[in-house]
Amino acid sequence: MDRTSSIGELKGIGAKTEQLFHNLGVYTIGDILLHYPRDYDKLPPITPLPDLPKLADRARGQEGFTAAIAARVEKAPVVRAGRNLKVTSLTLQSQGVKADLVWFRMPYLKATLKPGEWFVFLGKVTQKGNLFHMEQPQVFQPEKYESVQECLWPCYPLTTGLGKNKLSQTVKKALEELDLSVDYLPEDIRARRGLAEYNFAIGNIHFPESGEALEQARKRLIFDEFFQFILS
Repeated sequence: MDRTSSIGELKGIGAKTEQLFHNLGVYTIGDILLHYPRDYDKLPPITPLPDLPKLADRARGQEGFTAAIAARVEKAPVVRAGRNLKVTSLTLQSQGVKADLVWFRMPYLKATLKPGEWFVFLGKVTQKGNLFHMEQPQVFQPEKYESVQECLWPCYPLTTGLGKNKLSQTVKKALEELDLSVDYLPEDIRARRGLAEYNFAIGNIHFPESGEALEQARKRLIFDEFFQFILS
């Protein structure tokens, strides 16, 4: 597998999802690495499930709000077969506050979300009456969420039917599959111009370790664009 390989060769990309990537102009694994984020977000603080109504009050008038809900799973998720996909649903409840969570095409979560364990669910929250609802929330162990809370998270240009979670997962998979250790720029040139290695730059333009790492990544990739333009 290399940069010219079809995006459909990555695990988890079926024919329908591949077409959605085509709608973004992404046809190869190399294309997905060049599909840079348009912006970055920091993760919200963890909110215990009973405190969710307070967040909803502060977001009143908005069409939903992003939250990281900490809750204990009491009952295992339910997986139902829909017309063309499997739907996984989980109900969270604590101190009179109830939230329904739904995932599409993710039946494996039934084995992950074990009763009695705590998780953090990150995503957009909507409210209907006294019931809160989340679709396709990301799932974290509490310790893992705390460790990445200060990181910058990418916001990608999207298309209908392709969410940011799926796009981020695909970029991560591409970074894992490709060997990016060989840099076309000699080390002395990189040192003279203060440029990061390419594998560092492409990894940190998508998933920055820090603000400083993001700036280093941008500097290297901007250099590459001008250099390749001049060569052409």
